Amino acid sequence: MRLSKSTLTLAYNNRGCAYKDKGEYDRAIADYDKAISLTPDFPEAYNNKGLAYYGNGDYIHAIENYAKAIGINPNHAYPYLNRGITYAILGDQDRTIADLDDAVRLCPNYEADFIDKKFVAIDGSIELAMELLKSVVNSPRKSEFDYYYTGVRSLFLNDLLSAEMCFMKASKLGSEFAAKIDRHLENLKNRK
Repeated sequence: MRLSKSTLTLAYNNRGCAYKDKGEYDRAIADYDKAISLTPDFPEAYNNKGLAYYGNGDYIHAIENYAKAIGINPNHAYPYLNRGITYAILGDQDRTIADLDDAVRLCPNYEADFIDKKFVAIDGSIELAMELLKSVVNSPRKSEFDYYYTGVRSLFLNDLLSAEMCFMKASKLGSEFAAKIDRHLENLKNRK
């Protein structure tokens, strides 16, 4: 039985995602390259390859791959989001904000996620924001705010399961962020 080109493309892309999720970035990149060689106009493979380079700390190649994904499909929000976060790490606030604005424009249903990331980018470095969130998260008391900010931190780390659990706990405790929490939970449900 011979598999179609599109089936092979998806198989390599999906296996690359599995490797990426396990932190095996070089193996992931090799699979994304195979997917791209089969289907050069497959933006998801470029976006995922960018995430693998990002995981390796190779931000320049990450940005190049996000840009390729955007070039193929300029109407997909996630390459803008990912490139914006990468620009933030490199300290390029203007490009960060421009890309995150594009992500919100293209995908307003995910605005709650994107706005939290944009706020961090405008406010300063992601590392500093993560440290601040970590101090809130590690606080001995666990209020709805602690769970909310733990959820936001988990989103930054792409730990969607932890984010969902934290937002659900914050929601049960009642929170002034209720509308935002509901949007986060809805967005997380849509990602599954």
